[in-house]
Amino acid sequence: MDDLIEQVVEVVQSEDLNKSIHFFSTEYSDSLGFNIALMRKLIKRTYRRFDEPRIHFKEPPDILIDGSKAIVQAKVRLSVIYSGKRNYILGDSKTHNSVRIRLSKHTNGWRIKGIEGLKPLGFEEEILRHLGTDFGLALTPAERKSNKRFCMPCRLRVKERFINGY
Repeated sequence: MDDLIEQVVEVVQSEDLNKSIHFFSTEYSDSLGFNIALMRKLIKRTYRRFDEPRIHFKEPPDILIDGSKAIVQAKVRLSVIYSGKRNYILGDSKTHNSVRIRLSKHTNGWRIKGIEGLKPLGFEEEILRHLGTDFGLALTPAERKSNKRFCMPCRLRVKERFINGY
């Protein structure tokens, strides 16, 4: 399993979309409503907008394997270059983002079945639902109403971290 984690880190850092998607199960689903097609679009956009991603672990991830299922819990930071400046999109200089990754074993190896806990730019993971609307994720009427309240704070946080310096 440690080899798998190292491979995922290498592929993310190489920004190879097809190799990245290779690690996802076709049955991928998460609490935000993302499936494999939406994850592909999210990853593709992330690779286009940000450069030179680097994953930093606070400590080795906790791995629990139970037959053909596994859970990886990790405290990570993800830094990228945006507008010529490196900063964090997961975690920050003082904290790590706690993520939980569900995996299932297939004939061709372990695949990611779901990810929980991604908090881009320090926002709650709910913001990913709003980003997902760009890819076809449907929001409830209440979420559509609140969609605009995420837009400006997100833009300000990007400016704070990548333009002004955080």
